Amino acid sequence: MDNSSPRPICYIAGPLGATTDNPDIELNIKRALALGALAARKGLSPFVPHAQGFGVFQPLMECGTLHETDEGRYLALECARDTVIQLARLPSSQFWGILNDDETASAGTLMEYKTWMYHTQGSSFIDLRHQMRKWADWCAIARLNGLGDLFASLV
Repeated sequence: MDNSSPRPICYIAGPLGATTDNPDIELNIKRALALGALAARKGLSPFVPHAQGFGVFQPLMECGTLHETDEGRYLALECARDTVIQLARLPSSQFWGILNDDETASAGTLMEYKTWMYHTQGSSFIDLRHQMRKWADWCAIARLNGLGDLFASLV
């Protein structure tokens, strides 16, 4: 392992809660993790807030410290926003997002994307640093990178 040149960080965004396209929260998490695996395969170091957020905030919600609705969601979104801001400042970082089938974004994903775009304004590399795609499109890219079976199981 070469410690002199770290991989660029790739922020993975996508729906976490139930959506009209996908009411299954567990599937949303698995899709985000699979997209993180694709980012790693492409030479990036993925940051998948679905895993971090669910791991950090779920125990607080279960023990009653946070309410699963407004307060817990606000804290998770605030932490996601802060992470996006920090990563957007790194010139080599990237943002990959999962869109709904109708090419809309969940409220959280849209907030993350707008934050990313705001904090990367003026970057000459902006078009190369972010991608927002439907799951089917990410599946096609995964097939080209040897991860087709993993992605096919998450349709």
